[in-house]
Amino acid sequence: MPANPENIINRLQKWGACDVADGLSKLKYPNGGFLEGLTMYSPEFQSGETKLIGQAYTVKFVPKTDKAAPKVQGNYIDKTPPER
Repeated sequence: MPANPENIINRLQKWGACDVADGLSKLKYPNGGFLEGLTMYSPEFQSGETKLIGQAYTVKFVPKTDKAAPKVQGNYIDKTPPER
């Protein structure tokens, strides 16, 4: 039986995107916190010209085999600059 999307949303809404991604990574979910097939429901389901905006931070990923790449202690997302 497929999960009820409204039930899933209600259960997850108390956490932010980073919390959910961290949890999925800790659970060894394939591809970390990537969730395929997410659909925008707010302010309306797939509403026309609605745009989502917010702070962004660019991260460069490198292969684990790149021994010259800097190593981050902890989770990279925790090292992003504070909001302005």
